[in-house]
Amino acid sequence: MSHNERVEVMRTIVTFLDSESVGVDLSAVAEDDSLGELGVDSSLLIASVVHCEDHYGILISDEELSNLLTVADVISAVLRSGREEIVSR
Repeated sequence: MSHNERVEVMRTIVTFLDSESVGVDLSAVAEDDSLGELGVDSSLLIASVVHCEDHYGILISDEELSNLLTVADVISAVLRSGREEIVSR
């Protein structure tokens, strides 16, 4: 996974969270940040994952969804599920 791919997915996630009025500033978010610390509850996590699935044309399993605790976890799940789609964007 390239750094650029990770940045692209992170930007997608943070932009979505910002649109949901969570008020997350891209420059203030780090990959190791806990989703809970960012104000992401389970409903918002599901919405974020669905947004990424729609945006990248991927599918993240329910099993994988239950293991997402940090921003890095979400980024890695997206990249594992759709590396070819993200690279081609």
